[in-house]
Amino acid sequence: MVKFQRVFVILLFSNFLLTEKIETFYKTGELMERYTTKNGVRDGTYQKWYLNGQIGKQSHYKNGVLDGQLITWYPNGIVKATYPITNGSLEGTAKYYDENGNISWQVYETNRPNLQNKIDLSGWCLN
Repeated sequence: MVKFQRVFVILLFSNFLLTEKIETFYKTGELMERYTTKNGVRDGTYQKWYLNGQIGKQSHYKNGVLDGQLITWYPNGIVKATYPITNGSLEGTAKYYDENGNISWQVYETNRPNLQNKIDLSGWCLN
């Protein structure tokens, strides 16, 4: 019984060391981005803010790969684009909005690989 308790404590402590919450800041002190890493790769929610404090981007990672809804915003707080992502690929309808919040265009994609490397921070698809 004592042996199990020691192993459990070591595993719990080891797992704690491998998870890190990261925050970066603008030179002026405002929060720029926040995310979590596990074993050195992004895992969980990623968020990035404009200098004015408005959120600019939110996405989700699993083991370093985009997975879940990616949303970008204009500096005024209006949604700029939404991307449904599954295991790093665009799966479904990506929607792009104008600065008034109206849908300007949509595109349906399935199994579009390596999306995390092809979207710039403003939310525009580069490929």
